[in-house]
Amino acid sequence: MRKPILTAMIVMAMVLSLFATSGQAQAGEAKDFWEFYSAIHNHPFLVCTRAHESDMAGGYTAISSTGKYRGAYQFSQETWDSTAEHAGWWFLVGVHPATVNPFWQDLTAAVLYGWQGSAPWLGRCA
Repeated sequence: MRKPILTAMIVMAMVLSLFATSGQAQAGEAKDFWEFYSAIHNHPFLVCTRAHESDMAGGYTAISSTGKYRGAYQFSQETWDSTAEHAGWWFLVGVHPATVNPFWQDLTAAVLYGWQGSAPWLGRCA
């Protein structure tokens, strides 16, 4: 899947999440939201990165042996914060990635991939 398509899916997921969490969601809207989220969560790059980075070390709550990298995608705090700022998700800035639920870790990793490609993960899984 091309990065522009992934970016469009992220935006759609964000819009649909407003409906899905507002209490006004129709069954179809909630279903659409989870279908989009599933497509992001199961994107081949994200699946490969999760497997390479953290699946054997705690998954979404993984913390590197040095404590510098956290979460399923092993974000440094600086990378997490800059990606959250880039996405406009100010409520995630300063929050330790390993404490954030999988939904936001997946979306933040997808935004970073769409923004900077595989470079933050040293070109793995590209």
